Amino acid sequence: MAEGAMLRRFWAAWEEAAACGHPRVGFNANFDLSFALIRSLLLEVDAPRVTLKKYGSPDVVDLMLELSFGVTDFKSLDFWTKRFRLTEIPDDTITGADIAGLVAQDTPEAWAAITAHNHADVVRTLALAKRLHPGVGR
Repeated sequence: MAEGAMLRRFWAAWEEAAACGHPRVGFNANFDLSFALIRSLLLEVDAPRVTLKKYGSPDVVDLMLELSFGVTDFKSLDFWTKRFRLTEIPDDTITGADIAGLVAQDTPEAWAAITAHNHADVVRTLALAKRLHPGVGR
């Protein structure tokens, strides 16, 4: 699926969650949201207005910020899923730092690895969100 089409699906799901009153949850969400907003602008994809601030957003629950309590260093998603012993998550040997190199390879294998990494991040984030906010995901 083309990037523009994926962004349109993402923003549609974003709006649907808001309309249904479901919380939008992320981990280091400002990074992901700012990236999605910039890519949407570049690709001329309509995106909703999202309020981003240096430390948080009223539009999304950021688990990384919650777990730092505003006073401790930020830890990774991998760190927290291990700390909370969230074991029902897929193995992932790729980190965010690997993504640019995989995109540059632009092979079916590289894109499969990126897809698997993104899937693992979503599963981890959801598991952590359910642990911190038991009503999430129902």
